[in-house]
Amino acid sequence: MIQDLEQMNIDGVQTVAALEDQDEQLDKIEANLSKVNDDLNVVSHNVTDMEHCGCNIFRILCAPFKYFRKRESDIIKEEVLEKFTNNKLKQKDDDTVIFRSSNKRRESTGDFLKRLTCDTIEDELEKNLIHIDQGIECVKNLAIDMHVQLKIQEPKLDRIEELTETNDSVVEGVNDKVKKLLH
Repeated sequence: MIQDLEQMNIDGVQTVAALEDQDEQLDKIEANLSKVNDDLNVVSHNVTDMEHCGCNIFRILCAPFKYFRKRESDIIKEEVLEKFTNNKLKQKDDDTVIFRSSNKRRESTGDFLKRLTCDTIEDELEKNLIHIDQGIECVKNLAIDMHVQLKIQEPKLDRIEELTETNDSVVEGVNDKVKKLLH
């Protein structure tokens, strides 16, 4: 049982570290999506200005580069994918975990067992029970830390989802405007 508690403690520490890394990645994703959203708004504004131009210069100038644009967009996609995979590989390996001291920890005011013989077996059992109690307290604190991390990440995920949906709708709108300009 003690080995199981120690393994749960190790797994809990690794999980908390992974959640902290995930939180950092979510921050980066949110910042990048915000930048993309800002860039898309600028592009949308520029395309709207081109629509108001009222001339077909845009269509005439862009027609010869139709095939070049396709190849260029493929290159850009490859660069973005490459950067994304490189960033995944560069994640830091050191796990930073904050251990909290349990001031509210239950203090044993007496023996866990009622002493019958007062021999070494009872002493050994008492030590094991104290060790198990400490292990359970550690696992409980790790579970609380995991809960806190998940509660922190929940609104971030909602914001990321909202930004993604906004970006998708802006891209669709800009694509429609550009198609109208080209035809």
